[in-house]
Amino acid sequence: MTTDKQPRFTAETDSYDGRKKLVLHLPPGSPQLDDFWRSDEHDFELPDARIEIDMEKLHQALAVVRAHPWLFEHVAIGITVYSDGYEGKLRQNRLEITSYGQNGCLVFYVRFVNDWTGTDYTFDVGAYWPVEDERDLYQYLKERLGLQPES
Repeated sequence: MTTDKQPRFTAETDSYDGRKKLVLHLPPGSPQLDDFWRSDEHDFELPDARIEIDMEKLHQALAVVRAHPWLFEHVAIGITVYSDGYEGKLRQNRLEITSYGQNGCLVFYVRFVNDWTGTDYTFDVGAYWPVEDERDLYQYLKERLGLQPES
């Protein structure tokens, strides 16, 4: 559960290509940085992070999951993860959406790999969406992208 002190994804428009994206800033010292799980606990910690998710890609991935909740175990889209102070090399950045079809529950993990060491990093971003209930995320994206409401 999020509190007012926890950061949230915010909607931004890319100044280069005009694409709409959700951005989560975790500056140095953010307690949320401790929530990045590493497959090798001795590998580098993230001293800061900026996660960018293309709204259109996320909307389309959610549409697939909603239409076929029993078909896919995971749906993943490419994202961008930056860290100014990180000492490794971030690769294979993605958002994995896991569907539990029987109850409509979705789990959202940001994942990436330190290319130098092969260590996997995982971060549960479900608590950081700009909506209180993740089930409202699809409609939120639709509105931000200017898409027609479902009838």
